[in-house]
Amino acid sequence: MSEKQSYITLMGRSGWAVVNSFHASVIETDYRPEKIHVIYESQSSEEVKPVIQGLEIIQSSYTSSNIQGWEVPDWDAHAARKTTLEIVRKLKDEGYQVALDITGGRKSLVAGSLLDLRKGDLDHLFYLAIEITQGVAKPYLMIPKRIQSLYDILANEVQIEKPQFKSQIAKTDIILTRNCMMVLLNQAYSRGEKIVIKSPFVGTEILELDIQNSKIVMRTDRMSYEQNMDDNKYEGSDHPSYSDLRRCLCYCGALDFENAHEITETLKSVGRVFDPTSGNRRGFLSLDSNMFYNGFPSSLETLENDLGFQSKDIMCVTPYAVKIELRRRIKHKYKKKNIQDAKNHYKTRHLSKLLDELLGQSNRETREAKMAKSEFLKFENRPVHVTTEVVDVPSDPEDVDHLIVETLERFSREKGDSAKLLSSDKLILGPCGLAEDVGVKILRFPQDIPKTMQVNDSTLVRVLMGLAMLYGVVELEKIGYLFGEYRGKAAEAYAEEAKLRVRNQDRAKVLRERVNICGDLKQLGILQRR
Repeated sequence: MSEKQSYITLMGRSGWAVVNSFHASVIETDYRPEKIHVIYESQSSEEVKPVIQGLEIIQSSYTSSNIQGWEVPDWDAHAARKTTLEIVRKLKDEGYQVALDITGGRKSLVAGSLLDLRKGDLDHLFYLAIEITQGVAKPYLMIPKRIQSLYDILANEVQIEKPQFKSQIAKTDIILTRNCMMVLLNQAYSRGEKIVIKSPFVGTEILELDIQNSKIVMRTDRMSYEQNMDDNKYEGSDHPSYSDLRRCLCYCGALDFENAHEITETLKSVGRVFDPTSGNRRGFLSLDSNMFYNGFPSSLETLENDLGFQSKDIMCVTPYAVKIELRRRIKHKYKKKNIQDAKNHYKTRHLSKLLDELLGQSNRETREAKMAKSEFLKFENRPVHVTTEVVDVPSDPEDVDHLIVETLERFSREKGDSAKLLSSDKLILGPCGLAEDVGVKILRFPQDIPKTMQVNDSTLVRVLMGLAMLYGVVELEKIGYLFGEYRGKAAEAYAEEAKLRVRNQDRAKVLRERVNICGDLKQLGILQRR
């Protein structure tokens, strides 16, 4: 680059717009400004501080930070005009290229800044367009790139990242939170890749994430999936069944329950029960133990758009018998023999090492148990959650069903509240039919998985994380291995964090840098005023 580069940005209501547009210009173009000037209005004098910190974090990824702020009076277009012109003239006299970013500025600030500028004053005029306005108060790379476009208005073109990764092969591990999964998807999007997800222990291609078109395309069907399972079974095998895969896609929001509308209406009815004296909701939701193995608490988040209120506002009650039933099933753990049998079955050195990573030490909980524990903790930690009194819980499953219903009936009568039980086990209908104060709804799973599913971007993230949890480890074609369970992670973090083992060293370096920047930016408390 022959000329030094500088950058002027305008700040209005949204600090994230300023930070994200700058980050986009660094990633999507080869523009690397040494000097940055932030022009902001008086009302933003306090809010600009974390914004400047955010710009420093990004700038320090390629050079030393050099950022200066300029305050102008509110709504004063002429003050903005004078300040911008002085900065531009000074930078040009010093031999700098000048880029102006108008994404974050209010109309008066933008109009004033452009009033006296002539042809040749600016080398770039950046604007980051985004298709939505909700849920964008977060770092650029944690928002789907598919819905964002960086325009260089002077060049009349959209800037698109063209990353070039050298083919350096190495094992590089990166810890990814659920939020940071979008950083990985955005990296694949920039490369025009489709992510093919496989189960490495069976060698089955499960599905493909078409990030460009927000689609999920199945790479297997029930017959071929089950045939591969039969061919690779061993004593103690913990490989998920086709039904497990189908349930996982349901709770990730990629696949609808057969009676999704009825379930939504049931949740609405629970949320609409009011006490006429206080006006408070007095309806409670209760989940059968099988709902935690099916991941239903996670799926509540995918139903919020249809509910009309946040699912966390639903009051919940858990019979003590459900808690004990989960605890009993969780006690089933891997034994040393299970691990050795698996190693003998998967004799290749590569898969044996993956088993060491996946299973770790003996006495590890099964993936099914760990997922259920994670889902129960998510449900138990809701703002309004009640666990009923401690009772003796029988060992017979049918007796447990009767106890669950009796407990809910007693709870309803004593508290004067109504309770609605959700289950995926039709056998619970018998005991519920005898109870007067307990409603029940059976969750029905679809029989088959469609070949193609149109989804939103957040669902792609949930599917990626969900499959990693379900299988323990999945292979991402061209990328590496994603571990949803490793080294005895606690259940409360299990559903929120995974480890990615990246094949390509350069790719891993870029991904790690971006994940770290996003994490640092999230800590700054940048505001987005409406």
